[in-house]
Amino acid sequence: MAQFTYTGLLNRTMEIYEQHGSAEAYHFITEHQADGVGNPAQIYNLRYSLATAADMHEEALQLLREAIEQQEYWYSPEYLMEEEMLEPLRHDPEFERLIGICRVREAQALTENSAKLNIVLPDQEKPATAFHTIFVLHGEQENMDIVQPYWSSLLDRNYKLALLQSSQIQFSGAYDWVDIDTGMEELKQSMEELVRIDNPQMEIRDCLLPENALPSGKRPILAGFSAGARVAMNTAAEYSSGVRGLILVAPWMPDREEWELGLNAWKEHGVKLYMICGESDEECLPGAQELAEALDFKGIPYVFKNITGLGHDYPAHFNQLLQEAAAFIEG
Repeated sequence: MAQFTYTGLLNRTMEIYEQHGSAEAYHFITEHQADGVGNPAQIYNLRYSLATAADMHEEALQLLREAIEQQEYWYSPEYLMEEEMLEPLRHDPEFERLIGICRVREAQALTENSAKLNIVLPDQEKPATAFHTIFVLHGEQENMDIVQPYWSSLLDRNYKLALLQSSQIQFSGAYDWVDIDTGMEELKQSMEELVRIDNPQMEIRDCLLPENALPSGKRPILAGFSAGARVAMNTAAEYSSGVRGLILVAPWMPDREEWELGLNAWKEHGVKLYMICGESDEECLPGAQELAEALDFKGIPYVFKNITGLGHDYPAHFNQLLQEAAAFIEG
C-alpha cells in the first residue's frame, strides 16, 4: 500500500534533499518510486537529477538514457541545458546526444498537442445527461490520469468527472497552466461542449452568457488543484452564471485582481465555494485566507478547511471532504 500521495512523495523527496542532501533524497525516491499513481517521466527526472547532484554521474546518465531511449520520454532541451543540478553532465557527448533526441520530440509534441477532455461516467449503461458534472483540473506538471483517483469518489454521488488536461506541455506527461488565458479558454470551450451535449434540445449560441443560464442544479462544479484551481476560479469569476460551485484544493491565487471582480457575480448567481488548504502550505495559504475573508465580507456561502500539518497536497481524508463539499454546494 502506498505511503504517500504522488504529490506528497514529490514534496517529501525535496524535503529530504533540502535537509539531508541529494544522496538520501535519491535513495528515498528510488525506494518509493512505485507509490501512488504518478508520472514515471517525472520520477526519472528526479532520480537522474539527484544522482547527478550526488556525484553519481554514470548512474544519472544511465537513468536519462533509459528514460529517453527505452521509455521514449522527452524533456525540455532548455531545461536540460540550464538546470543547475545537471551542470556536471553538460559537456558529456552522451548527454548532448540525448538532448538532441529530446529536441526532436519536443518540437513534435508542441505541434501536435491540444487540450484533452476525458469524461468518466458512474454507470456506462446510462447516458451522460443522467449525471451531475464536475470539471477537474490538474496541477502544475500533472495530467488527467494523476488526478482522477483523487476525485473518483464522486462517481458514487452520481457525478460524471470531466477531466481537463491542459494543452501546455513541459515534458512527457507533464502539463501546466502558465498561460492562464489559454487555460480559461480551454475550460470555457469544454463547459460549452458539455452543456450542448447534455441539453441537445436547447438552441444556445453561447450557453455561458447570463441570458442563457441553466438552472443551478444543471450547472457544473469547477474544481482543481494548485494552478488548476486558479484556472477554475478565474473562469468562474468570468462565467459565474454557468457555474454551480467551486472546489479548490491548495489553490494557487497569486493575484487578488483575478478573482475580485467575480465576487458580486458569485453572490448574484448563487455560486458556493469549498476550499481546502494545508496549514503548512506557505505559498498558497495566504491567498486562500485572503479569498475567505473577501467571501465572508460579501456574504457568499463558503467553507474553508485549513488542514493541520498539511503542506501543498491533498489531505489523507480527502474523500470525506469531497463528499462534504458536494453536499454543501448541492444544499
